[in-house]
Amino acid sequence: MRVLFSIIPGHGHFFPMIPMARALEAADHEVVFASSASYGETIRSHGFEAIAVGPDFTQTTAKGEGTGSDVDGPLIQLMFIDGPPIVARDLLTHFGTDRPDVILADVTDLGCTVAASVAKVPLGCVLHGPIEGTYPLGFFPLDPDEREQAFEEGMHGRWKRLHAEHGVEPPALWPGERLWMRTLTLVQAPPSLNPYSYRSSSHAAHPLRPEIHTSDADSTWRDDLPEGPIVGVSLGTLFGTKELNEVAARGIIAAGGTPVLATPFDVDVEGALTVNWVSMDHLMEASDAFVHHGGWGVTTAGIVSGTPMVVLPQGADQ
Repeated sequence: MRVLFSIIPGHGHFFPMIPMARALEAADHEVVFASSASYGETIRSHGFEAIAVGPDFTQTTAKGEGTGSDVDGPLIQLMFIDGPPIVARDLLTHFGTDRPDVILADVTDLGCTVAASVAKVPLGCVLHGPIEGTYPLGFFPLDPDEREQAFEEGMHGRWKRLHAEHGVEPPALWPGERLWMRTLTLVQAPPSLNPYSYRSSSHAAHPLRPEIHTSDADSTWRDDLPEGPIVGVSLGTLFGTKELNEVAARGIIAAGGTPVLATPFDVDVEGALTVNWVSMDHLMEASDAFVHHGGWGVTTAGIVSGTPMVVLPQGADQ
């Protein structure tokens, strides 16, 4: 069986997929990832086949300087407005010569879900983190007409219009329902971490065992660690800034610990160890505590290793 993973081009969307992809390969299935041309380099460096679809960006290159709206603006435009029509078109073109047997889509990959619907390729969704349920009360207007207008102007409306552009009817969803509630959904958070039971949210949701992402990243930094509490810090490739890393480092040092900062930034804090890239399993083995932004990959690392965590959410689904 040939399995296509379609992902948003970013580490937080790719790394949680890797254990599943390797398990499929171990069971003699073929695996290919669809993402941007630039992010294909990262995918291939981990030993997987990659095809280029959609606009050529990564979450890191699309972000602005700082956090909040500086990060969200250009990235949301690419992920949810400009990108999906191009992703759908490119995937449908690819299916003409290399049609997968099944697609496992990142739930945020709007273009892929449309392409699967148009081409009638069996689709499953992968949910990074816990089941969120439907949109919460207050997220949309209470007035029925205003609420319907909000859905039409949002992702649900864009999803419907993309289907129409390809001449097909989308699956019927009631207002506020997500596509993953109607199809096989692999949930990366275990049942104990889900605020809603699987049965109340989706008849086709199945939990996956969380695993720490591992890589061949250099780990010689562990050779020179001082005595005393070591606190790992990983604030993500999208939301982590130099200033936020420095605030975390100073707080850890003031509390008597040594911070190990997994960041590409040149952090100017005496007593802090900065490592440009780490394998999460190595960081957890060395850490007595862990400070992170609440992304699913790092949260999984803390949970699986049993490392005490302090979470500094910055945005998105953190």
